[in-house]
Amino acid sequence: MTLTVRRARSRDKNRILEISSRIWDGVDYVPSVLDEWLADDTCELAVTERDGIVIAFARRSWLMPGYAWFQGIRSDPAYRGRGAGRALTEHLIEQTTREGADTIGLSTYIDNEASIHIIASHGFRRTASFVLTEIKEIRSSAISQDGPTIHHVDVERARAFIADSAWHTAANGYYMCDWTVYPFARSPEIALASSPYRVGITDGVGSLRSLLCLSAVEDDGYAFVSFLDGSTDDFQPLLAHAVRDLGIKRGAAMVPRKDGRTASAYDTFARCGWAPWRDGSEDVFGYELTIDSASRHAI
Repeated sequence: MTLTVRRARSRDKNRILEISSRIWDGVDYVPSVLDEWLADDTCELAVTERDGIVIAFARRSWLMPGYAWFQGIRSDPAYRGRGAGRALTEHLIEQTTREGADTIGLSTYIDNEASIHIIASHGFRRTASFVLTEIKEIRSSAISQDGPTIHHVDVERARAFIADSAWHTAANGYYMCDWTVYPFARSPEIALASSPYRVGITDGVGSLRSLLCLSAVEDDGYAFVSFLDGSTDDFQPLLAHAVRDLGIKRGAAMVPRKDGRTASAYDTFARCGWAPWRDGSEDVFGYELTIDSASRHAI
């Protein structure tokens, strides 16, 4: 049967939601952003059709000039193995290359073996690994009120600290906010804009000793920790300060792991009641495809 890939239309919404309900045991973020995706003309939400039925979808956006981002790649479980995901991937790579991208990035979970196989076969390489950990309920009674003085940190000071940190090295130079992996050196300002809450602790001479970077807090009290490094004694006070300051009720972090070693903040998260999704080994991965000039001329 013939597969057709095209841009999604508003009338595809119910079918996309139906597919989404069959992913991740029905707990998928796509329904909360689908209206925004359908209305956004700067990006592309594409679908694969088989005999007039939408059986898969995916979105391509832009993280920064020349750097495209693929996300939300979903296939109806009833149609898996029919080539829908591969057709979508090839379509988005071709369209993105036409529009001048030099790099395409994406992230995926370890269990998504089919997608990992597809992207690897198209030349994507793994660039960074993370351990996903979360806390589902933060109890205010467990938050310490005492600790060192904590200051807000501007973008330039945060950029310099992150670039020279062990966390950054473990992340292979990438910066994670939720499931988006930013190439930090390419545009630190864009990466840091994803985590606008930045607080730190200084030493006796005013130099930044430790830094915490957080996403904006969602309506339900959720926040994502993008960065936590410096002196290990400062990690818990920084987290407690952010919880009090922002009213955080639950959270998640993807702690970078490289060469068998996880960034030092992981132990602090564990002591504060955060738990990994799996066994503490890396389970979230960043991937990239570099588009060379030969590929661009071939299209």
